[in-house]
Amino acid sequence: MRATGFAEYLRLPRTEVSRYFHRLCGQRLSHAIRDQQIAEAKRQLTKTRRSTEQIARRSGFGGVTTFYEVFLSVVGMTPTEYRLSTRDEET
Repeated sequence: MRATGFAEYLRLPRTEVSRYFHRLCGQRLSHAIRDQQIAEAKRQLTKTRRSTEQIARRSGFGGVTTFYEVFLSVVGMTPTEYRLSTRDEET
């Protein structure tokens, strides 16, 4: 979900929802949504054998390229590297 979709769901202007969310939570709505997407992707990378393409879609990213770029910028490694590093920790 994107901030726009959330605002539409609430039937309020996106800017108003974003401002209110920031005041209430101290974080941008788009960042909170992104953090939830990353958390879900991390869960799937460690708990499933789904492809990164499937995980990108199921986590709400528009495409694989965006998923890789956002994941790398937030986590500091690619989804594949993350998956491999968590497997190393389990053994």
